[in-house]
Amino acid sequence: MRLSSAVRRLRAPDIGLKLFVQNAVGGLGMAALIVLVLVVAERSTDALRRVDSVTERTIFLNQQIVEPLGRLRQHTLSLVLAPGAERRATVDAKVAELTEELDGAIARWRRRASGEAAERAARLQTAWTAYKDLIRHTRTQMEAGRREAAYLTVTGRGRKQFAALQSLMTESMGRLNGRSDRLHDQAVTNSVATRNVAIGIALFTALALGLAGWVLTRSISRPVAALTGAMRRLAEGDLDAEVPARERGDEIGRMARTVQIFRENARERERLRAEHAHAEEARTRLLEILENTPDVIGMATPDGRTTYINPATEWLIGLDRDAVAGRTIEQYHPRWATERVLHEALPTALAGGVWTGETALLTADGTEIPVSQVIFAHFDSQGEVIRLSTIMRDISDQKRMERHLVEARDQAAAANAAKTRFLSTMSHELRTPLNAIIGMSEVIRDRLLGDDIEQYASYADDIRKSGGHLLELVNDLLDMSRLEAGRYELNPEPLQTGEILHECARMVEPRAEPAGISLGVDRTAPRLLADERALRQVVLNLLTNAVKFAGEGGRVTVGAARTDAGDLAIAVTDTGPGIAEADLDRVLHPFEKSEERLSSDHQEGTGLGLAITRQLMTLHDGELYLASAPGEGTTATAVFPAGRVLDDGQVRSVAGRSA
Repeated sequence: MRLSSAVRRLRAPDIGLKLFVQNAVGGLGMAALIVLVLVVAERSTDALRRVDSVTERTIFLNQQIVEPLGRLRQHTLSLVLAPGAERRATVDAKVAELTEELDGAIARWRRRASGEAAERAARLQTAWTAYKDLIRHTRTQMEAGRREAAYLTVTGRGRKQFAALQSLMTESMGRLNGRSDRLHDQAVTNSVATRNVAIGIALFTALALGLAGWVLTRSISRPVAALTGAMRRLAEGDLDAEVPARERGDEIGRMARTVQIFRENARERERLRAEHAHAEEARTRLLEILENTPDVIGMATPDGRTTYINPATEWLIGLDRDAVAGRTIEQYHPRWATERVLHEALPTALAGGVWTGETALLTADGTEIPVSQVIFAHFDSQGEVIRLSTIMRDISDQKRMERHLVEARDQAAAANAAKTRFLSTMSHELRTPLNAIIGMSEVIRDRLLGDDIEQYASYADDIRKSGGHLLELVNDLLDMSRLEAGRYELNPEPLQTGEILHECARMVEPRAEPAGISLGVDRTAPRLLADERALRQVVLNLLTNAVKFAGEGGRVTVGAARTDAGDLAIAVTDTGPGIAEADLDRVLHPFEKSEERLSSDHQEGTGLGLAITRQLMTLHDGELYLASAPGEGTTATAVFPAGRVLDDGQVRSVAGRSA
């Protein structure tokens, strides 16, 4: 039973038993080692010192001379090839630093050399001095701006001198390695010679070490069991499990500290995994924003070729991503915007800034879309540009609103100027007849002319005319007020258009005759279904304006004719100063006059006549047109729609309905 139990314990994963066996075997080995150390210590000490010395010199040669020399070679080439002054200054400082380090290292190597090694160290010192002079010459060439000559120096003579240095160091390294091998072989031979003696002594002490191993097993198995439990919890994911025995100075302590490092690494991996998950979530959110934002977003290579556009860009320019892959910046903008991007935006972005301004995008059909654009660059850790990004926003509505605001401002300014002119004109138009009425009525009241009845009658007639003029002004204002308020009601009836034209011409003859203005009237015109008062006012307003501006000895003609569309066009033409094309639309607004007419000798009037006429024509579903040019007179045409032009049958039908 005891034998089988012992066998089962040997097969079972019992750490205590394993440590006991291990300690027993270790005790034998330790006994042999003690004997071996006692026997060979004296004989091996000197050999080991020599091996250490050779090894130290080998390490010194490799770390202090060979490796720095290689880095010096690389930095010398980098100095010649560096693209900018700042980079060359950095590399030049590194070359100077390495040169100083190698000076000290080679000097120490030469001081420590003796015999044949001293001769090789002297040759190394000579080759290094020549190579150092070449580096100094190369730096002088670079400072003089002779980069090409410096490059030839480094790759020509520099390569040969560097090869000579490498050859000397290779030779020295080979000799050191050979000596180290010989010393090592000597030490091994001494060890083998004393092995048999050591074995005898080791057997003698094995029993004592076995007993000590059993004692040690108990002191080891418990912390190992605790450490195993901690490792199990860590394997199950419990990263907060406490690791025991970390304070021990033996192998178990080192193992415990290793497990502690594993736990910390696992915690770090978990933290990194969480950060990665968070970063991936943030990336997903950012991509969702890029794909769903209404702003135009694009990315390009440093040379300006498209690598990404979002759906808003596809929708705005009418092209999908595949169609714009590799497209250059110039292909997205009109010429003027391209010039601004290439010469203003990109230099700012490549210098590390953020450019903001207004440009325009070209759609697939060539339409320009105004945009507010931001351009910036992305840089890597070395400061090199890795990509360009842009964000654009369609500002068509903003531009449209700006235009509307400018138009509204201009209209407000025009309205204010018209109001000012109206007030000035009205003050003159009202004051002049009122002064005449007051003055002449006072003369009549006070009988200042005695019994001159004819003169009093003339003054009374002048008072009547001034009152009539005031009545016309008031009527114009009232008509304009009713028209703008939509309270002007039409009473359409069949009218003899030719008779009305003739009668209106007769009414303005008293104004035309004193100025020698001739009036021509074409009375052949079809009948019209219109408001008689409104029609008379339209014709009288046009005739009054024409007579006012025709000038001394001028001519005014009025006539009516059917157009190709069947409309009736009543045209009034004068030989006056005319109206500039830029003022044709303006004079149709209330209180407005053209510059030519403002500067003429006929400035009386409110400026409401044409505005009232156009409103009356609108009520009749018609239009008012002006055709004029400075110095060529003016033709005002009132066009009534074909539906208001009557033939005889239509006249009888309208008359029947009226009855």
